[in-house]
Amino acid sequence: MRINEKTKEQLINELAKLRQRNTKLEKMSIKHKQAEEEFQRTLKEYRYLKSIINRSPAMAFLWPVQEGWPVEFVTNNVKEVLGYLADDFMSGKVSWPSITHNKDVPRLEAEVAQYLEEGITEFSQEYRLITKLGDVRWMRDRNKVLYDSTGSATHIQSIVLDITERKQAEKAILEERDFNQLIIANADEGICVCYEIEEFPYVRFTIWNDFMTTITGYTMEEINCSGWYQSMYPDPVVQEQAIERMKGMRIGNNIQGEEWEITRANGEKRQLLIKTRIISGSEGVPHVLAVMNDITEHKKADEALQRAHDRLEMRVKERTDELESAVKLLQNEIIERNKTELKLMDAEKRLRSHANELMESNAALKVLLKQRAEDQKELELNILSNVKHLVLPYLTKLKRNRSFSEELTYLNILESNLKEIIAPFSQQLSSKYLFFTQKEIQIADLIKDGKQDKDIMEILAISLDTVKTHRRNIRKKLGINKTKINLRTKLLSIKQ
Repeated sequence: MRINEKTKEQLINELAKLRQRNTKLEKMSIKHKQAEEEFQRTLKEYRYLKSIINRSPAMAFLWPVQEGWPVEFVTNNVKEVLGYLADDFMSGKVSWPSITHNKDVPRLEAEVAQYLEEGITEFSQEYRLITKLGDVRWMRDRNKVLYDSTGSATHIQSIVLDITERKQAEKAILEERDFNQLIIANADEGICVCYEIEEFPYVRFTIWNDFMTTITGYTMEEINCSGWYQSMYPDPVVQEQAIERMKGMRIGNNIQGEEWEITRANGEKRQLLIKTRIISGSEGVPHVLAVMNDITEHKKADEALQRAHDRLEMRVKERTDELESAVKLLQNEIIERNKTELKLMDAEKRLRSHANELMESNAALKVLLKQRAEDQKELELNILSNVKHLVLPYLTKLKRNRSFSEELTYLNILESNLKEIIAPFSQQLSSKYLFFTQKEIQIADLIKDGKQDKDIMEILAISLDTVKTHRRNIRKKLGINKTKINLRTKLLSIKQ
Protein backbone atom coordinates (compact mmCIF):
# COMPACT_ATOMS: atom_id res chain seq x y z
CA MET A 1 0.00 0.00 0.00
CA ARG A 2 1.08 3.57 -0.53
CA ILE A 3 1.14 4.39 3.18
CA ASN A 4 3.47 1.57 3.66
CA GLU A 5 5.58 2.85 0.83
CA LYS A 6 6.15 6.16 2.66
CA THR A 7 9.29 6.49 4.48
CA LYS A 8 9.45 7.00 8.16
CA GLU A 9 10.81 10.43 7.59
CA GLN A 10 7.84 11.37 5.50
CA LEU A 11 5.46 10.14 8.17
CA ILE A 12 7.25 12.17 10.77
CA ASN A 13 6.99 15.27 8.59
CA GLU A 14 3.29 14.71 7.94
CA LEU A 15 2.68 14.17 11.64
CA ALA A 16 4.50 17.40 12.43
CA LYS A 17 2.37 19.23 9.88
CA LEU A 18 -0.79 17.71 11.36
CA ARG A 19 0.27 18.84 14.82
CA GLN A 20 0.98 22.33 13.54
CA ARG A 21 -2.40 22.39 11.80
CA ASN A 22 -4.10 21.12 14.92
CA THR A 23 -2.32 23.75 17.01
CA LYS A 24 -3.46 26.42 14.54
CA LEU A 25 -7.00 25.10 14.62
CA GLU A 26 -6.93 25.12 18.42
CA LYS A 27 -5.68 28.68 18.38
CA MET A 28 -8.37 29.64 15.85
CA SER A 29 -10.97 27.90 18.01
CA ILE A 30 -9.78 29.84 21.03
CA LYS A 31 -9.86 33.10 19.09
CA HIS A 32 -13.31 32.25 17.74
CA LYS A 33 -14.49 31.48 21.23
CA GLN A 34 -12.97 34.71 22.51
CA ALA A 35 -14.57 36.59 19.61
CA GLU A 36 -17.89 34.94 20.36
CA GLU A 37 -17.55 35.87 24.02
CA GLU A 38 -16.57 39.41 23.01
CA PHE A 39 -19.53 39.58 20.64
CA GLN A 40 -21.92 38.34 23.31
CA ARG A 41 -20.45 40.79 25.81
CA THR A 42 -20.66 43.63 23.29
CA LEU A 43 -24.24 42.63 22.39
CA LYS A 44 -25.13 42.56 26.06
CA GLU A 45 -23.56 45.97 26.61
CA TYR A 46 -25.34 47.28 23.49
CA ARG A 47 -28.66 45.97 24.68
CA TYR A 48 -27.98 47.42 28.13
CA LEU A 49 -26.97 50.79 26.69
CA LYS A 50 -29.96 50.74 24.34
CA SER A 51 -32.20 50.00 27.31
CA ILE A 52 -30.68 52.89 29.23
CA ILE A 53 -31.00 55.24 26.26
CA ASN A 54 -34.60 54.20 25.63
CA ARG A 55 -35.40 54.96 29.26
CA SER A 56 -33.50 58.28 29.30
CA PRO A 57 -34.52 61.63 27.83
CA ALA A 58 -31.50 61.51 25.50
CA MET A 59 -32.19 60.21 21.98
CA ALA A 60 -29.50 58.52 19.84
CA PHE A 61 -29.49 59.12 16.07
CA LEU A 62 -27.30 57.83 13.23
CA TRP A 63 -27.39 59.85 10.04
CA PRO A 64 -25.60 59.01 6.80
CA VAL A 65 -23.97 62.08 5.35
CA GLN A 66 -26.50 62.56 2.57
CA GLU A 67 -28.81 65.30 1.37
CA GLY A 68 -32.00 65.53 3.39
CA TRP A 69 -30.30 63.81 6.35
CA PRO A 70 -32.16 60.47 6.32
CA VAL A 71 -32.21 58.63 9.65
CA GLU A 72 -30.50 55.23 9.58
CA PHE A 73 -31.04 54.51 13.26
CA VAL A 74 -32.85 56.15 16.20
CA THR A 75 -33.66 54.89 19.70
CA ASN A 76 -37.23 54.05 20.63
CA ASN A 77 -37.48 56.80 23.27
CA VAL A 78 -37.92 59.28 20.42
CA LYS A 79 -41.66 58.60 20.82
CA GLU A 80 -41.68 59.90 24.43
CA VAL A 81 -39.85 63.09 23.40
CA LEU A 82 -41.23 63.92 19.93
CA GLY A 83 -44.33 61.71 19.68
CA TYR A 84 -43.10 59.89 16.54
CA LEU A 85 -42.15 56.20 16.30
CA ALA A 86 -38.56 55.21 15.51
CA ASP A 87 -39.82 53.52 12.31
CA ASP A 88 -41.37 56.84 11.20
CA PHE A 89 -37.82 58.21 10.87
CA MET A 90 -36.01 55.10 9.64
CA SER A 91 -38.67 54.43 6.98
CA GLY A 92 -38.45 58.01 5.71
CA LYS A 93 -42.07 58.71 6.61
CA VAL A 94 -40.85 61.62 8.74
CA SER A 95 -37.76 63.59 7.72
CA TRP A 96 -35.50 65.42 10.10
CA PRO A 97 -35.69 68.80 8.27
CA SER A 98 -39.52 68.60 8.22
CA ILE A 99 -39.73 68.68 12.03
CA THR A 100 -36.96 71.26 12.47
CA HIS A 101 -38.03 74.88 13.02
CA ASN A 102 -37.88 76.67 9.66
CA LYS A 103 -35.79 79.50 11.17
CA ASP A 104 -33.15 77.01 12.38
CA VAL A 105 -32.76 74.80 9.24
CA PRO A 106 -30.50 77.18 7.19
CA ARG A 107 -28.22 77.81 10.17
CA LEU A 108 -27.88 74.10 11.04
CA GLU A 109 -27.08 73.07 7.46
CA ALA A 110 -24.48 75.86 7.13
CA GLU A 111 -22.82 74.89 10.44
CA VAL A 112 -22.64 71.17 9.58
CA ALA A 113 -21.21 71.97 6.13
CA GLN A 114 -18.55 74.16 7.73
CA TYR A 115 -17.65 71.50 10.35
CA LEU A 116 -17.27 68.81 7.65
CA GLU A 117 -15.22 71.11 5.43
CA GLU A 118 -12.88 72.01 8.31
CA GLY A 119 -12.58 68.34 9.35
CA ILE A 120 -14.06 68.90 12.82
CA THR A 121 -14.99 65.47 14.18
CA GLU A 122 -17.06 66.51 17.21
CA PHE A 123 -19.42 69.47 17.59
CA SER A 124 -22.63 70.53 19.34
CA GLN A 125 -25.72 72.43 18.18
CA GLU A 126 -28.91 73.91 19.66
CA TYR A 127 -32.17 74.16 17.69
CA ARG A 128 -35.93 73.77 17.89
CA LEU A 129 -38.00 70.74 16.86
CA ILE A 130 -41.75 70.52 16.26
CA THR A 131 -43.36 67.55 18.04
CA LYS A 132 -46.17 65.49 16.58
CA LEU A 133 -48.61 67.51 18.73
CA GLY A 134 -47.24 70.76 17.32
CA ASP A 135 -45.31 71.82 20.42
CA VAL A 136 -41.96 73.59 20.00
CA ARG A 137 -39.14 71.93 21.99
CA TRP A 138 -35.53 73.09 22.29
CA MET A 139 -32.83 70.43 21.63
CA ARG A 140 -29.09 70.25 22.17
CA ASP A 141 -27.08 67.53 20.44
CA ARG A 142 -23.52 66.21 20.70
CA ASN A 143 -22.28 64.92 17.34
CA LYS A 144 -19.39 62.71 16.22
CA VAL A 145 -18.41 62.40 12.57
CA LEU A 146 -17.52 58.87 11.31
CA TYR A 147 -15.06 58.44 8.43
CA ASP A 148 -14.25 55.50 6.12
CA SER A 149 -10.80 54.20 5.27
CA THR A 150 -10.41 56.84 2.58
CA GLY A 151 -11.01 59.63 5.08
CA SER A 152 -14.46 60.52 3.76
CA ALA A 153 -17.22 61.35 6.22
CA THR A 154 -19.90 58.66 6.04
CA HIS A 155 -22.12 59.06 9.13
CA ILE A 156 -22.86 61.36 12.05
CA GLN A 157 -23.65 59.90 15.46
CA SER A 158 -25.79 62.18 17.64
CA ILE A 159 -27.01 62.19 21.20
CA VAL A 160 -29.98 64.61 21.31
CA LEU A 161 -31.26 65.98 24.62
CA ASP A 162 -34.46 68.00 25.25
CA ILE A 163 -33.35 71.26 26.91
CA THR A 164 -36.69 73.12 26.72
CA GLU A 165 -37.00 73.52 30.50
CA ARG A 166 -33.43 74.78 30.70
CA LYS A 167 -34.09 77.23 27.88
CA GLN A 168 -37.25 78.47 29.60
CA ALA A 169 -35.32 78.85 32.85
CA GLU A 170 -32.55 80.73 31.03
CA LYS A 171 -35.15 82.95 29.37
CA ALA A 172 -36.78 83.64 32.73
CA ILE A 173 -33.37 84.43 34.25
CA LEU A 174 -32.51 86.75 31.36
CA GLU A 175 -35.89 88.46 31.57
CA GLU A 176 -35.48 88.87 35.31
CA ARG A 177 -31.95 90.19 34.82
CA ASP A 178 -33.14 92.62 32.17
CA PHE A 179 -36.04 93.66 34.42
CA ASN A 180 -33.68 94.19 37.36
CA GLN A 181 -31.32 96.16 35.15
CA LEU A 182 -34.29 98.23 33.96
CA ILE A 183 -35.28 98.92 37.57
CA ILE A 184 -31.72 99.87 38.46
CA ALA A 185 -31.37 102.05 35.36
CA ASN A 186 -34.62 103.91 36.04
CA ALA A 187 -34.36 104.15 39.82
CA ASP A 188 -34.76 107.61 41.36
CA GLU A 189 -31.59 107.08 43.39
CA GLY A 190 -28.03 106.36 42.45
CA ILE A 191 -27.13 102.66 42.44
CA CYS A 192 -23.62 101.37 41.78
CA VAL A 193 -21.42 98.31 42.44
CA CYS A 194 -17.63 98.40 42.70
CA TYR A 195 -14.69 96.31 43.87
CA GLU A 196 -11.13 97.05 44.92
CA ILE A 197 -8.23 96.81 42.50
CA GLU A 198 -4.51 97.11 43.25
CA GLU A 199 -3.57 99.65 40.62
CA PHE A 200 -4.88 103.20 40.04
CA PRO A 201 -7.66 104.27 40.54
CA TYR A 202 -7.94 101.45 43.16
CA VAL A 203 -11.72 101.05 42.69
CA ARG A 204 -13.52 99.74 39.59
CA PHE A 205 -17.26 100.03 39.02
CA THR A 206 -19.27 97.31 37.25
CA ILE A 207 -22.76 98.82 37.71
CA TRP A 208 -23.50 102.54 37.41
CA ASN A 209 -27.09 103.57 36.68
CA ASP A 210 -28.20 106.76 34.92
CA PHE A 211 -28.98 108.51 38.19
CA MET A 212 -25.36 108.09 39.28
CA THR A 213 -24.40 110.05 36.20
CA THR A 214 -27.01 112.67 37.08
CA ILE A 215 -25.69 112.93 40.64
CA THR A 216 -21.95 113.00 39.87
CA GLY A 217 -21.80 114.26 36.29
CA TYR A 218 -19.55 111.27 35.36
CA THR A 219 -20.30 108.16 33.30
CA MET A 220 -19.04 104.78 34.53
CA GLU A 221 -16.22 104.85 31.95
CA GLU A 222 -15.17 108.32 33.08
CA ILE A 223 -15.23 107.48 36.80
CA ASN A 224 -13.27 104.24 36.20
CA CYS A 225 -10.70 106.32 34.33
CA SER A 226 -10.42 109.31 36.69
CA GLY A 227 -11.13 107.44 39.95
CA TRP A 228 -13.92 107.71 42.53
CA TYR A 229 -11.83 109.02 45.39
CA GLN A 230 -9.82 111.38 43.23
CA SER A 231 -12.88 112.87 41.47
CA MET A 232 -15.45 112.97 44.26
CA TYR A 233 -13.10 114.08 47.07
CA PRO A 234 -10.44 116.44 45.70
CA ASP A 235 -9.59 117.53 49.26
CA PRO A 236 -6.75 115.16 50.34
CA VAL A 237 -7.99 115.00 53.92
CA VAL A 238 -11.55 114.07 52.90
CA GLN A 239 -10.14 111.69 50.25
CA GLU A 240 -8.16 109.82 52.90
CA GLN A 241 -11.24 109.64 55.13
CA ALA A 242 -13.25 108.13 52.26
CA ILE A 243 -10.53 105.52 51.56
CA GLU A 244 -10.44 104.52 55.22
CA ARG A 245 -14.22 104.32 55.29
CA MET A 246 -14.16 101.99 52.25
CA LYS A 247 -11.70 99.72 54.05
CA GLY A 248 -14.14 99.51 56.94
CA MET A 249 -16.96 98.57 54.56
CA ARG A 250 -14.98 95.64 53.16
CA ILE A 251 -14.77 94.06 56.62
CA GLY A 252 -18.52 94.37 57.15
CA ASN A 253 -18.83 97.86 58.64
CA ASN A 254 -21.52 98.99 56.21
CA ILE A 255 -22.58 102.59 55.78
CA GLN A 256 -26.03 102.99 57.29
CA GLY A 257 -27.13 106.32 55.89
CA GLU A 258 -24.11 108.60 56.23
CA GLU A 259 -23.91 112.06 54.67
CA TRP A 260 -20.93 112.79 52.42
CA GLU A 261 -20.19 115.88 50.40
CA ILE A 262 -18.93 115.23 46.86
CA THR A 263 -17.66 117.44 44.06
CA ARG A 264 -19.45 116.94 40.73
CA ALA A 265 -17.72 117.02 37.37
CA ASN A 266 -18.69 120.71 36.99
CA GLY A 267 -17.17 121.55 40.41
CA GLU A 268 -20.53 121.88 42.15
CA LYS A 269 -20.76 120.61 45.75
CA ARG A 270 -23.56 118.14 46.49
CA GLN A 271 -24.65 116.41 49.68
CA LEU A 272 -25.23 112.65 49.34
CA LEU A 273 -26.90 110.18 51.71
CA ILE A 274 -25.06 106.88 51.19
CA LYS A 275 -25.94 103.31 52.18
CA THR A 276 -23.74 100.29 51.38
CA ARG A 277 -23.77 96.48 51.54
CA ILE A 278 -21.04 93.94 50.87
CA ILE A 279 -22.00 91.35 48.24
CA SER A 280 -20.01 88.44 46.86
CA GLY A 281 -18.96 88.81 43.25
CA SER A 282 -17.39 86.35 40.82
CA GLU A 283 -14.71 84.10 42.29
CA GLY A 284 -15.70 85.26 45.76
CA VAL A 285 -14.33 88.79 45.27
CA PRO A 286 -16.19 91.14 47.67
CA HIS A 287 -18.11 93.91 45.92
CA VAL A 288 -19.66 97.01 47.44
CA LEU A 289 -23.28 97.77 46.57
CA ALA A 290 -23.96 101.45 47.18
CA VAL A 291 -27.25 103.35 47.10
CA MET A 292 -26.95 107.15 46.99
CA ASN A 293 -29.51 109.90 47.30
CA ASP A 294 -28.81 113.53 46.47
CA ILE A 295 -30.12 115.37 49.51
CA THR A 296 -28.66 118.76 48.65
CA GLU A 297 -32.06 120.36 48.08
CA HIS A 298 -33.40 118.66 51.19
CA LYS A 299 -30.51 120.06 53.19
CA LYS A 300 -31.15 123.52 51.80
CA ALA A 301 -34.82 123.14 52.60
CA ASP A 302 -33.95 121.92 56.11
CA GLU A 303 -31.64 124.89 56.62
CA ALA A 304 -34.33 127.27 55.36
CA LEU A 305 -36.84 125.54 57.59
CA GLN A 306 -34.46 125.85 60.54
CA ARG A 307 -34.00 129.56 59.85
CA ALA A 308 -37.75 129.99 59.61
CA HIS A 309 -38.09 127.97 62.81
CA ASP A 310 -35.57 130.20 64.58
CA ARG A 311 -37.41 133.31 63.37
CA LEU A 312 -40.66 131.79 64.51
CA GLU A 313 -39.15 130.95 67.89
CA MET A 314 -38.01 134.55 68.24
CA ARG A 315 -41.45 135.86 67.27
CA VAL A 316 -43.06 133.39 69.66
CA LYS A 317 -40.78 134.62 72.45
CA GLU A 318 -41.61 138.23 71.65
CA ARG A 319 -45.28 137.41 71.47
CA THR A 320 -45.00 135.45 74.72
CA ASP A 321 -43.46 138.45 76.45
CA GLU A 322 -46.27 140.62 75.09
CA LEU A 323 -48.85 138.13 76.24
CA GLU A 324 -47.28 137.92 79.70
CA SER A 325 -47.52 141.71 79.98
CA ALA A 326 -51.09 141.58 78.74
CA VAL A 327 -51.84 138.80 81.24
CA LYS A 328 -50.53 140.93 84.08
CA LEU A 329 -52.73 143.83 82.95
CA LEU A 330 -55.68 141.48 82.67
CA GLN A 331 -55.00 140.10 86.12
CA ASN A 332 -55.07 143.66 87.52
CA GLU A 333 -58.26 144.33 85.59
CA ILE A 334 -59.75 141.11 86.92
CA ILE A 335 -58.93 142.16 90.49
CA GLU A 336 -60.61 145.50 89.91
CA ARG A 337 -63.55 143.81 88.22
CA ASN A 338 -63.87 141.40 91.11
CA LYS A 339 -64.05 144.31 93.49
CA THR A 340 -66.62 145.99 91.27
CA GLU A 341 -68.58 142.73 91.00
CA LEU A 342 -68.63 142.45 94.78
CA LYS A 343 -70.03 145.95 94.99
CA LEU A 344 -72.54 145.15 92.24
CA MET A 345 -73.52 141.93 93.98
CA ASP A 346 -74.13 143.86 97.19
CA ALA A 347 -76.17 146.46 95.29
CA GLU A 348 -78.02 143.69 93.47
CA LYS A 349 -78.79 142.06 96.78
CA ARG A 350 -80.25 145.30 98.07
CA LEU A 351 -82.18 145.81 94.83
CA ARG A 352 -83.50 142.25 94.99
CA SER A 353 -84.69 142.86 98.56
CA HIS A 354 -86.32 146.12 97.48
CA ALA A 355 -87.84 144.34 94.46
CA ASN A 356 -89.29 141.68 96.71
CA GLU A 357 -90.81 144.40 98.86
CA LEU A 358 -92.22 146.09 95.73
CA MET A 359 -93.58 142.79 94.49
CA GLU A 360 -95.35 142.25 97.79
CA SER A 361 -96.68 145.78 97.65
CA ASN A 362 -97.78 145.29 94.04
CA ALA A 363 -99.54 142.08 94.96
CA ALA A 364 -101.39 143.80 97.76
CA LEU A 365 -102.17 146.75 95.46
CA LYS A 366 -103.48 144.40 92.77
CA VAL A 367 -105.79 142.81 95.30
CA LEU A 368 -107.01 146.23 96.36
CA LEU A 369 -107.42 147.41 92.77
CA LYS A 370 -109.29 144.23 91.87
CA GLN A 371 -111.55 144.68 94.84
CA ARG A 372 -112.05 148.35 93.98
CA ALA A 373 -112.86 147.40 90.34
CA GLU A 374 -115.37 144.85 91.52
CA ASP A 375 -116.89 147.36 93.95
CA GLN A 376 -117.05 149.97 91.20
CA LYS A 377 -118.64 147.50 88.84
CA GLU A 378 -121.16 146.51 91.43
CA LEU A 379 -121.87 150.19 92.12
CA GLU A 380 -122.34 150.87 88.41
CA LEU A 381 -124.72 147.97 88.09
CA ASN A 382 -126.65 149.13 91.10
CA ILE A 383 -126.88 152.68 89.74
CA LEU A 384 -127.92 151.40 86.34
CA SER A 385 -130.45 149.01 87.81
CA ASN A 386 -131.88 151.59 90.19
CA VAL A 387 -132.20 154.23 87.49
CA LYS A 388 -133.78 151.78 85.09
CA HIS A 389 -136.15 150.28 87.63
CA LEU A 390 -136.79 153.07 90.10
CA VAL A 391 -136.57 156.20 87.98
CA LEU A 392 -137.10 155.64 84.27
CA PRO A 393 -140.37 153.69 84.52
CA TYR A 394 -141.94 156.46 86.53
CA LEU A 395 -140.67 159.11 84.21
CA THR A 396 -142.34 157.18 81.40
CA LYS A 397 -145.64 157.10 83.28
CA LEU A 398 -145.39 160.80 84.01
CA LYS A 399 -144.78 161.49 80.33
CA ARG A 400 -148.01 159.66 79.47
CA ASN A 401 -149.97 161.84 81.85
CA ARG A 402 -151.26 164.70 79.67
CA SER A 403 -152.01 166.84 82.66
CA PHE A 404 -148.33 167.58 83.04
CA SER A 405 -147.85 168.95 79.58
CA GLU A 406 -146.02 171.96 80.83
CA GLU A 407 -143.57 169.83 82.76
CA LEU A 408 -143.10 167.35 79.87
CA THR A 409 -140.14 169.27 78.57
CA TYR A 410 -138.46 169.01 81.90
CA LEU A 411 -139.25 165.31 82.07
CA ASN A 412 -137.65 164.76 78.65
CA ILE A 413 -134.59 166.70 79.73
CA LEU A 414 -134.46 164.72 82.96
CA GLU A 415 -134.78 161.39 81.06
CA SER A 416 -132.16 162.45 78.55
CA ASN A 417 -129.72 163.43 81.28
CA LEU A 418 -130.32 160.20 83.21
CA LYS A 419 -129.74 158.12 80.07
CA GLU A 420 -126.58 160.08 79.38
CA ILE A 421 -125.41 159.35 82.91
CA ILE A 422 -126.04 155.61 82.66
CA ALA A 423 -124.89 155.33 79.00
CA PRO A 424 -121.26 154.28 79.91
CA PHE A 425 -122.65 151.57 82.16
CA SER A 426 -124.89 150.29 79.39
CA GLN A 427 -121.90 150.18 76.96
CA GLN A 428 -119.99 148.05 79.44
CA LEU A 429 -122.97 145.69 79.71
CA SER A 430 -123.33 145.45 75.93
CA SER A 431 -120.30 143.16 75.80
CA LYS A 432 -122.55 140.48 77.25
CA TYR A 433 -124.82 140.72 74.23
CA LEU A 434 -122.61 140.44 71.20
CA PHE A 435 -124.11 141.66 67.93
CA PHE A 436 -127.12 143.19 69.79
CA THR A 437 -128.31 146.65 68.81
CA GLN A 438 -128.78 149.36 71.45
CA LYS A 439 -132.54 148.84 71.37
CA GLU A 440 -132.12 145.03 71.64
CA ILE A 441 -129.88 145.53 74.69
CA GLN A 442 -132.59 147.70 76.37
CA ILE A 443 -135.28 145.13 75.61
CA ALA A 444 -133.05 142.23 76.78
CA ASP A 445 -132.45 144.00 80.11
CA LEU A 446 -136.20 144.62 80.57
CA ILE A 447 -136.97 140.95 79.77
CA LYS A 448 -134.41 139.91 82.38
CA ASP A 449 -136.13 142.17 84.85
CA GLY A 450 -139.35 140.24 84.23
CA LYS A 451 -141.14 142.88 82.13
CA GLN A 452 -143.85 141.72 79.74
CA ASP A 453 -144.14 142.90 76.16
CA LYS A 454 -146.84 145.49 77.04
CA ASP A 455 -144.68 146.86 79.85
CA ILE A 456 -141.73 147.17 77.49
CA MET A 457 -143.96 148.85 74.91
CA GLU A 458 -145.02 151.43 77.42
CA ILE A 459 -141.55 151.94 78.95
CA LEU A 460 -139.80 152.36 75.59
CA ALA A 461 -142.77 154.01 73.88
CA ILE A 462 -142.68 151.59 70.95
CA SER A 463 -145.34 149.41 69.36
CA LEU A 464 -146.09 145.87 70.45
CA ASP A 465 -145.06 144.49 67.01
CA THR A 466 -141.71 146.23 67.35
CA VAL A 467 -141.17 144.59 70.74
CA LYS A 468 -142.03 141.15 69.28
CA THR A 469 -139.69 141.72 66.30
CA HIS A 470 -136.81 142.62 68.65
CA ARG A 471 -137.64 139.56 70.79
CA ARG A 472 -137.40 137.28 67.73
CA ASN A 473 -134.06 138.85 66.67
CA ILE A 474 -132.68 138.36 70.18
CA ARG A 475 -133.68 134.65 70.13
CA LYS A 476 -131.99 134.22 66.71
CA LYS A 477 -128.77 135.86 67.89
CA LEU A 478 -128.75 133.71 71.02
CA GLY A 479 -129.30 130.56 68.90
CA ILE A 480 -132.56 129.53 70.60
CA ASN A 481 -134.91 130.38 67.73
CA LYS A 482 -137.45 127.65 67.04
CA THR A 483 -136.80 126.12 70.48
CA LYS A 484 -138.88 126.02 73.67
CA ILE A 485 -136.10 127.61 75.74
CA ASN A 486 -137.37 130.54 77.79
CA LEU A 487 -135.78 133.79 76.67
CA ARG A 488 -135.59 135.29 80.17
CA THR A 489 -133.99 132.09 81.52
CA LYS A 490 -131.41 132.21 78.72
CA LEU A 491 -130.64 135.88 79.42
CA LEU A 492 -130.29 135.22 83.14
CA SER A 493 -127.84 132.39 82.40
CA ILE A 494 -125.47 134.86 80.73
CA LYS A 495 -122.82 135.96 83.25
CA GLN A 496 -122.68 139.55 84.21
